[in-house]
Amino acid sequence: MRMKRLSLLLVLLFWSVVSAEQCLPPKPFKEMENRQDNYPKVADIMPEVTIDGNVPVLVNFWASWCQPCRTELPILDQLAAQGHRIYLINIEDEPAVAKDVLAQLGIVHLTTQIKTFSLLEQMKVLGLPASVVWSDNRVFRGVGRIHELDSLSNWLNCLQQSNVSQ
Repeated sequence: MRMKRLSLLLVLLFWSVVSAEQCLPPKPFKEMENRQDNYPKVADIMPEVTIDGNVPVLVNFWASWCQPCRTELPILDQLAAQGHRIYLINIEDEPAVAKDVLAQLGIVHLTTQIKTFSLLEQMKVLGLPASVVWSDNRVFRGVGRIHELDSLSNWLNCLQQSNVSQ
């Protein structure tokens, strides 16, 4: 009887490790261990964004002068077209300049807000481009360009599925 319980426990432990590993973040994202409690919430920086606990929210910080930012904006637009919750925050461009950049790049599924550099300090972000993902009670921060649509989309889907099953 003890052997059966031990076997069952080991199987459950194995599957919990496997399922946790299935949602490994793609580059440049890393989970912010032990910082979630004092890290800003989405509502702190974008009060108009309503949060559904099951659906991950990605907020991207960008600027018109940042070439890697411009390179990843079409990827983010495609993610939004797939139904992912993606929001843009431009850092200190004039609204017309930010709008023109989005138009030049063919961004049709996203709009942007304009914020100041102080927000980057609040978010503990030292460079652009940068993105933060809030998912359930977890926070992931990525500084550096997003390279691949599929891996990011798969990861966001995985996070959503793991949030639903918890």
